[in-house]
Amino acid sequence: MQIFFMSIGLLISVILPKVKSPLSLSLGITIGLYVLGALTDDKIRFLIPFKYFNGKDLLLDGLNIKYILLSIIIIISFLLIAYNKYKKRDLYV
Repeated sequence: MQIFFMSIGLLISVILPKVKSPLSLSLGITIGLYVLGALTDDKIRFLIPFKYFNGKDLLLDGLNIKYILLSIIIIISFLLIAYNKYKKRDLYV
């Protein structure tokens, strides 16, 4: 799950031009997803990464391949988008 949020933060930091903006936006997304996960039921579980690997479900059913594959697809796509944006970015030295 840490790599999931790292890929979100990396993508945001490549897209936004200012240095301080990505940190606050990434933190806001993380906290917002956590609160959303605490307030919602399992109907929109695939939207909230904190619900992918619930401790109770891991003990009862084991790992769910569907959520592992979804996480991997999201992480790889965010990293590829961030890499492509970073190659085109004009860095000020």
